[in-house]
Amino acid sequence: MRMPPPQKGGRSSQGAKSALSRCFRTPGRTSGHPTTRVPAVRAPRVACAILGAAHSNIGPGGRVRALSLPAPYLDTAADQLCFSLDLTERPSLAEREVLVGGMSVRMRLLGASHQVFVGPVRETVACLPGADRGLPARLTRQQADWTYGFSATTARLDPLEFSSQVAGILGRAAEAEHSLCGVFPGSPEAVTAVVVEASEEACRTRLSWRTWHTYPQDGQIVSTHTTLEAR
Repeated sequence: MRMPPPQKGGRSSQGAKSALSRCFRTPGRTSGHPTTRVPAVRAPRVACAILGAAHSNIGPGGRVRALSLPAPYLDTAADQLCFSLDLTERPSLAEREVLVGGMSVRMRLLGASHQVFVGPVRETVACLPGADRGLPARLTRQQADWTYGFSATTARLDPLEFSSQVAGILGRAAEAEHSLCGVFPGSPEAVTAVVVEASEEACRTRLSWRTWHTYPQDGQIVSTHTTLEAR
């Protein structure tokens, strides 16, 4: 049964917001590992804020394994997602801040949706009350001294292919140095993941990130790809 769109950012429930932990950050370069919520302690900038996240989520090389999100899975749908570059922080279930290519990047999971903050960009893909539904297939925008590019696709898959694709997403997020991935308790194929990469081109500053939002009840996967390049 399809439930009404959440008031704040996708699959998270209203009651879950009070359970969200705080992310403590200090100035400086990225270092350290995701930590559990510890009162009165400031964690490094790569700290991952999520209630119940343990050090077992830290893989080889400090990579962050998929987190079990502290919120029930709600029967949202891919066509409820909206796009914005104008929003400030929304209540999050998990957050990670990393330094990539000399730039600070904040990845935030809002349930079935995400935010990525870097430089002048405040990218939000979420269920937004009052906003036009649907994601742009392709968008380019000039922001300050940067060129921002965004694209999105939605695929509907049969159960076997859907499971295979979800396994691939989890594997890619686990292997990536700069990623944040959440899985909903009781719904192991309901996944939201963000992977950030720096350009290999030494002549210019360029970042890119990919996100995936999976909907097992419909066999749908929403994939987005963003580039941010200095002009």
